[in-house]
Amino acid sequence: MIIMNKRYAIGFLVLLVIIVGCYNLIQGILKTSNSVSSEYGEKFNPERASKGIPLIEEDWSVQELKNNYIIWGNDSPFLTTVKPIHYYKESQFLSDRIISERDVFHYETETEMAFRLSCEYSFETDSVVFTFIKYYKESYPPTISFKVNNFFADSIFYNWNINKYYHTGRDVSYAP
Repeated sequence: MIIMNKRYAIGFLVLLVIIVGCYNLIQGILKTSNSVSSEYGEKFNPERASKGIPLIEEDWSVQELKNNYIIWGNDSPFLTTVKPIHYYKESQFLSDRIISERDVFHYETETEMAFRLSCEYSFETDSVVFTFIKYYKESYPPTISFKVNNFFADSIFYNWNINKYYHTGRDVSYAP
């Protein structure tokens, strides 16, 4: 009987140590995620501006928060405009260090077509990759998706009348 009670006691202690360890791990991840979202939220906008990276919009909030990425965007879950917009920003992290950001700009026509320009900036290589996506509304996967150069991306920003030059930080009013 005493041996059986010792087994239960040891098993209970092991289970308790595992539960406390998991709790502390989860608390650490949440604390890191919250400090990362604070450090790389709107406070980081001056750094973004200096690199020509689109800023986190004033009316945005955190839409999704994980230990390796954060997505910022408008609180509306649906696109309700045909006006071209800065749709969302996704920041990727390694530990608590930012490694890249992807900004997605969206434009819907009054017909069945929609377009996106995805701009992914790498903080490690100080480089940007642009991807243009064309698709039919309510259709998946996208009809066409391809990488584009800076000139093509600039022309999209200019034609969509978006005041952001992703790779240079220039205002659209200075466009050639």
